[in-house]
Amino acid sequence: MYIIEAKTHHVELWHDWSHLLDRHFKLTMSAAKRGMGPRKKAPEVQEETWSSGSLLPEGSTKRGGLLLAPQLFAMATHWMLREIELARLTSDDIAFDIKGRTVSLTLQGSKMDQSAKGVTRTLQCLCKDSCDLRCPYTRSLKSW
Repeated sequence: MYIIEAKTHHVELWHDWSHLLDRHFKLTMSAAKRGMGPRKKAPEVQEETWSSGSLLPEGSTKRGGLLLAPQLFAMATHWMLREIELARLTSDDIAFDIKGRTVSLTLQGSKMDQSAKGVTRTLQCLCKDSCDLRCPYTRSLKSW
């Protein structure tokens, strides 16, 4: 959006729009779209639908189905992950601090990581009684 606004502002100020500027504009637009995933969005899933599920896997899944689908959906929702970030996660990208009841997630190749060193996010368990799928610490611990 910013790239398009910059181009519009440049042209409205009566500056020339050269072939070189057009080439850089197209390269920048391509780079901004890299790793975005499909443009089609799934319908919103209400929190009550996934948060009431079990923390532990429930039997097997249908042929071709996704194992731990509710747990993965809850994790992606809580951490605000894009599909491509969730797909790239491995168990090495997750660290637990049992004493502080925190979980840290390291995202390799994140859209927000301009230096390509990896971005780390940390969340803490704030549950008073028992934990459910909304708790980032317990859910991540059980899923991995």
